[in-house]
Amino acid sequence: MMYQAPQDDRADLQTYLQALRNRFWVVLLVTALFGALGWYLGSSRTLVYEADSRVLVAPTPVGSTRPGVLDAVTLERESEVIKSVRIANEVSGQVNVEPGTLLSGLSVRFVPSSSVLALSYSDEDPQTAANVVNGFATVYERERIAAATAFYDTIIAEQQTQSDDVTEEIRVLDSQVSALNSQRDAIASDPLLDADVRRSEIAKIDADRSAALTAKNLALNQQRSLATAISDSRTEQRTLRPPAEVLELAEAPTSPSSVGTNIFIIGATLLGLILGTALAFVLDRLDSTARDRSDVEQALGASVLVTVPSFGLGFSRTDGTPVMLTDSSGTLVVRAREAFRRLRTSLQFLGASEGLKSILVTSSRPGEGKSQVAANLAVSIAQSGRRVALVSADMRRPSAERILGIEPTETGLATLLAGESDGDVLVEVGEPNLYVLPVGPLPANPGELLGGGLTDQLVTGLEKVVDFVIFDSPPILSTADALSIAPRVDGVLIVIDSRKTETGAIGQVRAEIEGVGGHIVGAVLNRDRQASRRFALRQDPYAYAPK
Repeated sequence: MMYQAPQDDRADLQTYLQALRNRFWVVLLVTALFGALGWYLGSSRTLVYEADSRVLVAPTPVGSTRPGVLDAVTLERESEVIKSVRIANEVSGQVNVEPGTLLSGLSVRFVPSSSVLALSYSDEDPQTAANVVNGFATVYERERIAAATAFYDTIIAEQQTQSDDVTEEIRVLDSQVSALNSQRDAIASDPLLDADVRRSEIAKIDADRSAALTAKNLALNQQRSLATAISDSRTEQRTLRPPAEVLELAEAPTSPSSVGTNIFIIGATLLGLILGTALAFVLDRLDSTARDRSDVEQALGASVLVTVPSFGLGFSRTDGTPVMLTDSSGTLVVRAREAFRRLRTSLQFLGASEGLKSILVTSSRPGEGKSQVAANLAVSIAQSGRRVALVSADMRRPSAERILGIEPTETGLATLLAGESDGDVLVEVGEPNLYVLPVGPLPANPGELLGGGLTDQLVTGLEKVVDFVIFDSPPILSTADALSIAPRVDGVLIVIDSRKTETGAIGQVRAEIEGVGGHIVGAVLNRDRQASRRFALRQDPYAYAPK
C-alpha cells in the first residue's frame, strides 16, 4: 500500500509561530522600513502649536425682542460673531496676520452644559497662537460689553431728552400762570372797568389759569415718572451681569499639539510589525517548499528517514569536511552526527529486512546537499565496522572527491565503465572500512557510460567486496544520469532541502524514478527548519552528548 502522510491544515498557534520563525527576516525588514518612514515623516513635518482660551457668555438686552426681558444666549450665533470678519480685522491689526489666515486657523466650540465658548488657534509659532486666540477673546468681550453699555446709554439719553422736554413745558406753563396772575391783578385793580365786565374778565382769566395749573401738574407727574425711569435704567446698567467675560487667557504652549516625532516612530513601527507579520503569514502560506516531514512524505510517497539540521561546517557547500569526521562539540553538529547515525540504522534495518546493499543518493536539483549526505552516510557506516564503498557517480560536477580530500586520479568510474581499467580503482581515504570510487577523468558522454551494461557489473562486483555501496549521482531533474543508475541499485535515497526544494519538484522526482523502475526507500530532510525552533515552540535546546 502506498504511504499516505497524515494531513492537518489546522492553523494552530504553533503553525503561526513557525511561520514567524521561517519569515522572521520579513517581519524585521518591514518593521524597520516603517520605523524609518515614521522617523522621516515625523522629523520632516512642521510642528503646530495650539493655544486655548475660554469666554463666558451671559444674556444681554441688545436685540431683545421683549422689552425688559433678557433673551437666552444663542451660542451658535455668538460663535459666528466671534468668527466675523469685523473682529478678525481688528485682531489682524494686533498680531499682523491676514484676517483670512486667522479665520482658517480659529476654532470655536461649546463647552457642554455651560454658557462657555472655547476658542482655539493653531500656528507654527506658539506665541502667535496664544496672541491670536487671546485677541479674539478680548475683542469679543470688549465689543459685547460695549454694545450693552451703548444700549443703556441710548435708552437713558432718550429718557433724559423726554425729561428735558417736560421740564421746558413746565417752565412755559409757569410763565403762563405768572402772566395770568399779573393780568388778573391788573383787571381787579382797574377802577374804570364796569363791575360786570371786571367779573367776566376775571372769571375768564381764572379758567385759563386753572387749565395751565392742571397741565403743569400733569407735566410734573410725567417729570417724576421720567426721573424714576432714568434712575431705574442707570441702576439696571450698573447691576447688569457682564454679557461676556474672559475666563481663561491662553499662554504660549510649550509642546506641539500635533503628534510628536516619537509617536510617529512608535506608531509606524507597530504598523510595520503588524503588516510584516501579516506578510510573513501570507508568504508562508504561499511557500511551496517542502518545509517539514508531512510535506515531503505527502509529495514523495515515502517516509522521511531522518532530518538533518544546518550546522555551519560547510554542509551547505559541495566541499567541506564531513561532519562525521569532525570533533566539534557544537549542539547542531552533535545533532547532525546523531542524525546520520539514525540514517545508518534505518538503512541497516532495511538491509536486514529487504536485502538492501546498494543505494543511490540523489536530489531534485543542485545545491541540496546530496554529496555531503552520501559522504557522511558512508563514513557513519564505516565507523560501525562495516565495509562501504562510496561511488562518485556525478561525472559532470564531482563533489565526493573534494569532500573527502581525494586528489584527481587517472582512473576511476569513467575509465571503468568505458572498459579502459581492469584493476582495482577503489581508493582508501584513511578511515577504516571506507573506500571511494572516484570519477577519474571527466568523460564527454556520462549518460551513455552510466546507461551501459558495465554499470550492472559494477554494482554486482562492488556488492561482493563490500557490505554497502553508495552512489553519489547528479540531481534527477538536471540530468538523466541518475535515472540510469536507479533501477540497477536496491534503493534510492532522496535528499531534500527544506529551504529550497519545492513539493512539485519532489513529485516530479518520484514520477521519474518510478517510471524507470527505481525503488525509493526514503528521504533525508536536509537543513531542517524545525532544528532550531524559537518563539516558545517545543524544542530540544541541547544534544545528548558527553561534556
